[in-house]
This record gives sequence, structure tokens and C-alpha cells, in this order.
Amino acid sequence: MLRTDAGFAEHAYEMDTSELHRTRILMAALALTTNRSMNPGDLAEEKTAPAERIETMEMYTRGPADNLMRPKPLDRDGPVTEVLSLGEEIVTDVTTLVGRGASRFMLAYNPEQADASYGQLIVRATDATLIPDVAARLNRELLAQFPNALIRVEEIVFGPPAGADVAVRFSGPDPVVLRQLSADTLAIFDEAGTITNPRTDWRQREILVEPIVDEARMRLAGATRGSISDTVQYGTSGLRVGTLREGDAEIPMYLRLPEVERDGLDRLRDLSVWSPGANGYVPMANLASGFEPRLVEALIHRRDRERTITVLGGAGGDLTADEAFRSVRSDIEAIRLPEGYTMKWGGEFESAGEAQVSLGKQLPLGFLVMLTISILMFNKVRQPLIL
Repeated sequence: MLRTDAGFAEHAYEMDTSELHRTRILMAALALTTNRSMNPGDLAEEKTAPAERIETMEMYTRGPADNLMRPKPLDRDGPVTEVLSLGEEIVTDVTTLVGRGASRFMLAYNPEQADASYGQLIVRATDATLIPDVAARLNRELLAQFPNALIRVEEIVFGPPAGADVAVRFSGPDPVVLRQLSADTLAIFDEAGTITNPRTDWRQREILVEPIVDEARMRLAGATRGSISDTVQYGTSGLRVGTLREGDAEIPMYLRLPEVERDGLDRLRDLSVWSPGANGYVPMANLASGFEPRLVEALIHRRDRERTITVLGGAGGDLTADEAFRSVRSDIEAIRLPEGYTMKWGGEFESAGEAQVSLGKQLPLGFLVMLTISILMFNKVRQPLIL
């Protein structure tokens, strides 16, 4: 008797269908894994989570200098009172640092270079949810309280610090051109309205007093340019003559005229210059016909031996670093660069790119090791490939 096994045909059909589904799932998983490993693009859009209880405020002085040349040192006690009064509902502790930042105490903290006009306040708060509101108020009201200071308030975040959410670097030979390029970028930041705390890493210019020396008279009097320079420093910003050690601290000692005698460049002509050749003092008026004040760059950064100015800013509001970056990218890349000048992106964009390159180099090796271990475990090739 001949009998058709319908059940066997049905099971065969189900097995063929399951094999087809398994093949599709494996192909989709392989395509997704390859796509994410080769192009993890959206990873850059995630915003680093802020720490729960700490924020930092960094302050720079700008504008009026102490007499002619030296930036005025930051007052240690002035901003602390304002911070406590403006954030009294959540502020519990304020650590004040003047001249340099704190020692690096966590991965996310990036200390600044030592500078007499630099100060930092590390503020501890009781409630993390109130920090953004207090930070916005400090940014707004402290600038009115201290108009001669460059103030920014930032929350310490978990993860390696990138320096700024959005950063663009211009490199080239002429500082004047670099300043103009940075000014154009800052204007784009302001117009976009998505960037907070726009700034550059070159800081403000300083006044340099350059004497117009009569070389013939200087040689005749037995004086030197070094002695003339010392005299100009003595009459303006101060001539460093030593260091006072107080415990572990080193306090520089400066010699200079009283403040009432430092009210203009004309006073410098009345000073006397030490002449090693004559073993005596010579009037400054006999050696210099005048003095020329001019603005000079007090701080110039270099990358790969090229002058480089970096324009920095943070993401405004609830924007991520990637959203703030995209809001200004096209306008900044449209800036015309003179010949010999280059532009390169930094900040979170650069950090994400470096992370993707590192991931792309290490991921294939990881897959190869996993596949090798699976083959050794099953002693076959087919099962590991299916898994």
C-alpha cells in the first residue's frame, strides 16, 4: 500500500524556512556589526555625562594691567564671596587656586599652565540637578561683577577631557592673520547662538615698551642694551631681583618705582642707566630718543613648530557636542584661508575621530582571536562561523 507522508513534507518545509531565516539573521547581524565597527559615527553625538557634585570655574584677568606691562594678579578672596552669595542654596565648599590649577585628582580634570593672572574655583554642590541653573547665573552675574575678567563655568564630566566641546585650530606664520581668523570664527560662534564661553588659547595681548636707542651714544657711554632693558623694567612692570622662600612656596621679589612715579612713559626719560664701562649711572635721555609702546602677543602656542591659535567653545543649552559642532561647521569651513595657513578641527570631534581610528585597528584582531578560540573549542569551522 502506497502512502504519502504529508507530515514529513511539512517538517521539511519548516526546516527549509528556519534555515532561510537563520541565514538572513546571520547576514543582517554581520552587516550591522561591520557597519558599526567601520563607521561608528553616531557615537560622537553622545554627550559625556557630568559628574554629580562638582563643577569648576576658571577665571582669567584681561583689560587693565598693573601699570604698563604685567597682568594684574587675580584676587584670591574677591570671587569666593560672590560665588557663595549667588549659589548659597547649593554651594557647600569652594576651593580657591591662584596662579595655577590644582593637582590632577581625577581623569576628567585638565590643569592649566601656571600664570599669575589665572585663577580657579572648585565648587562642591549638594544637588546635581541645580548645578546648570547656578552655573548659568554665575556666568551671567559674575561677568557684571568682574568686567575685567574672562570667566567661564564648566561642570567636571566623566571621561578624558577634550578641552572644549567645539574647537578649531588655525596654523600659519603671521600672528596678526591668525588673530583675524580667530576673530572671524568667534563672530560665527556668536551669530550661531549655540556656543557658550567662546575664547581663544592665546589670551589677550600685552603692552611692550621698546626704547629707541641711539647706538652711537650707548657705546660712547659704555652702556649696554641689557642695562637699558633692566631700567625700563624697573620703571614699569618691575625688575625681578630674587626669590623669597616661605615654607614650600616661592615668592618672586620685584624692584620698581613707587606707583605715583609710574604714571606715564615720560617718567622713563628721567631714570638713570647703569654703565659698566663708566662704572656709574648715565641719564636715560642721553641713550634713548624716545619710547614706543606696542601690543605684542604674550602667549603663542605652537603645534608641529607652527604658530597655532585655537578657538574654543562649549555646547549651549541642551545641545550635545556634535549638534553644536554641526551648527557652525559649514560656516567655519567656508572661511577663506590665505596661502600658507591651515585649519583643523579639535575638541570632541577630534577625540571621537581618534577613538574611532583606535577602535578600527583593534576590532579585527579581537574578532580573529574570538574565531580562533571558537574553532579550537569545537574542533570544526562550520559551528564557529554559524555562532
